[in-house]
Amino acid sequence: MVVPELLKEVVKEKARSMLGNNEWRKYGRELAQELGGNEKAFLAGAIDAMIFDMAALRNPRRIPSHKNRAELIKQVLDSHGL
Repeated sequence: MVVPELLKEVVKEKARSMLGNNEWRKYGRELAQELGGNEKAFLAGAIDAMIFDMAALRNPRRIPSHKNRAELIKQVLDSHGL
């Protein structure tokens, strides 16, 4: 399946915004270090993106804090033995 050009542009813009945000990068670095391991860091990033996107769909002005998202990520990983 070919990714539509509009979707590509949205993804690139969101990535630019996230990577340019020092607070977001600090949060990601700290969570990855706390979890340890590349697999956990990758999964944590995927779960975090899912939490963020679902919350944004529900109410874009009420995104859970980094702390709350990190707690949920840990719960999800723990529930799967990771």
